Amino acid sequence: MPDQVDISILLIAYNQRPFIEKALQSAQSQRTSRSVEIIVYDDASTDGTQQIIETAAEFDPRIRPIFSSVNRCSNAALRIPLEAAQGRYISILDADDFWIFDDKLERQADILDADEALAGCFHNAQIIEGEGFQPSSRRWTPQTQPKRVDRATIWEGNPFATCAGMLRRDALSKISSDWFDKFFLNDWAAYAVAASEGDLLFVDAPVGAYRLHERGTYSSVDETAKLKRIAEFYRYTSQALEDRGAKPLAAAGAARLFGDWALDFAHQGKRAAALRCLYHAARLGDVGGTLGWRKWAAILAKALK
Repeated sequence: MPDQVDISILLIAYNQRPFIEKALQSAQSQRTSRSVEIIVYDDASTDGTQQIIETAAEFDPRIRPIFSSVNRCSNAALRIPLEAAQGRYISILDADDFWIFDDKLERQADILDADEALAGCFHNAQIIEGEGFQPSSRRWTPQTQPKRVDRATIWEGNPFATCAGMLRRDALSKISSDWFDKFFLNDWAAYAVAASEGDLLFVDAPVGAYRLHERGTYSSVDETAKLKRIAEFYRYTSQALEDRGAKPLAAAGAARLFGDWALDFAHQGKRAAALRCLYHAARLGDVGGTLGWRKWAAILAKALK
């Protein structure tokens, strides 16, 4: 391993034996003149994933495995490899996703080198449904996504696929490590922390394949659990970033996001989900200033029909 690392790839795995080799290969095959380390964190897999990681590490000195003895199923899956990282830049790759271009790292590092005011940059990702390896033409981030996301707009929703980004490590290091372990929503929380240090640039060109399947750590949980995780993200991340003026920004974002979701669920006849969203909007959000109590009450009336 060189003394100076430019880019740290944080590859996070749990019971993803069918996919881990493809993810590793996409990381190992990146063409760049920069020094790269590949930190692979395995969250106590039981399906043979660890053996594949061990074998890959024997043949590639850039791979630094970290094997957890217990399944933490928390943001520790990001905290632990992040604390071990040495690179100036961080790219996170879930083990069921992969990069579809071998210059992904070089492109994004060039962007961050050219503009030191940016805390990170993101490209788009193509969606894979199920367990195959052929990405569809469908993109994760809508083409209407603004080219820059700032410290306010990052609270209005998570616009990016985890595999599609690169962040400055310094932008993630100015927050206490215990914050990570209070809730479980890795990627969006990291983006919010980074955006408090500088804008995130978006380039609408796909560089990764983002998988949607039943075994995903987020997509596999039910609707109630997803809403709870997002509510915890707003609560704990705004507290951690309070000294950077995050609380009013988070409150505005929560009111808008949960209000919009409540209306969608009400239209779909999903009363329970709509009511949960209205609860989260009122508890976490600036409903009076952003959504408006009249609109909140109108959505409530529609949900109760």
